Amino acid sequence: MTLAAAHRLRRLAAALAAGEALTAADAAWLADRFGAYLDGAAEGVTLDDVLGLVPGRGGEHWWRTERRARRDDAVRALAGQVDGPDSRRAELVARRLTHYAATGWRTDRRLSEPPVDGAAGRAEMWIAVAMNDGEPLSVRTVRRILEVADVPDQLGHETPPFRGQAPRADSTHR
Repeated sequence: MTLAAAHRLRRLAAALAAGEALTAADAAWLADRFGAYLDGAAEGVTLDDVLGLVPGRGGEHWWRTERRARRDDAVRALAGQVDGPDSRRAELVARRLTHYAATGWRTDRRLSEPPVDGAAGRAEMWIAVAMNDGEPLSVRTVRRILEVADVPDQLGHETPPFRGQAPRADSTHR
């Protein structure tokens, strides 16, 4: 539930930032959540708790899930630029990411958003490496990502774009 809650909060934040009114259902939900926080704060209840952002036992934090989804989307986009079977595409993508991490990433890592100019796939390479803590991906990891390329988003949500980047047209990312 944590990723779904994060998506909802992003949507509400974007609406409020744009000066749009919240729907009655969203306003009621937000008021209820703030009320739960105010009522329980003295007992240690946090905003993360009431907003549904705390993962269950053994679960993953929403921001990690989101970063991995962005990384995987970028890897799939890079693989889409290469013909051949998944094993060959995985090798080529991993090699390309390793080269980028050793060369282009050295200057691009200072960017707060993916580059919009440059070589084909540069933005995707930036995303893949940035969302992987500055490290390239192994052939095995790329192959695993490509194996689940046709699985629809389990939550029915698209991965939020970077600041200033237009949302994707599709809503699948896993």
